[in-house]
Amino acid sequence: MNSSMTILLVDDHPMIRKGLAAQIRHDLPGAVVFECGSIEAAGRILAEEEISHIVLDISMPDGDGLDFAAELRKSHPKSRIFIMSMHSGSGMIDLARTAGCAGFFHKGGDVGHLIQALESGSGDFVLSPDLENRRDETGQDDLLAVYAGLTRREKEVLRLLSTGLGYKEVAFRLDISHRTAAVHRYNIYKKLGFRNDVEMARFAGAIGLTV
Repeated sequence: MNSSMTILLVDDHPMIRKGLAAQIRHDLPGAVVFECGSIEAAGRILAEEEISHIVLDISMPDGDGLDFAAELRKSHPKSRIFIMSMHSGSGMIDLARTAGCAGFFHKGGDVGHLIQALESGSGDFVLSPDLENRRDETGQDDLLAVYAGLTRREKEVLRLLSTGLGYKEVAFRLDISHRTAAVHRYNIYKKLGFRNDVEMARFAGAIGLTV
């Protein structure tokens, strides 16, 4: 099976991405491994190559990995998509499952479990052993429904805000105006019913958005 495997690693942290690529090449010597650091670059590779497996981070500089995964399930239905992220709360895991991903792995876990999943032809959703006991708190389904209703840009802004950045710093990171960032922040707070930053931080933690 290894000789027919083409794996795309999508992660904006070069050290993590290249380390994972090296381990996969060592353990699956017949596999062809592509790697990139953005969703845009991933799109270009997918337009030119037949990719059988995709390993995707959630927090990308140019988009939301889970939204991208949902799009890929439509445009590349034969590709098996695995999420590998530091955002490993049960809310994120359930969103990955809903997006049609084949599995979810924590970046701090044993990479061997991911490699086993890449080799397996199982159609079941695969979860790394260190995440199997992470279960939702009461009200989690409601939180996920609200989060899923945000726009892609609002999810990006919320993720950055949840790390402690102010809206001006968010504007710089996303290359948008201060006013636009402030409007996104206002809309997020209105949609989710936040009254202050503490409630925003609690929500982000509840759905596994923060590390």
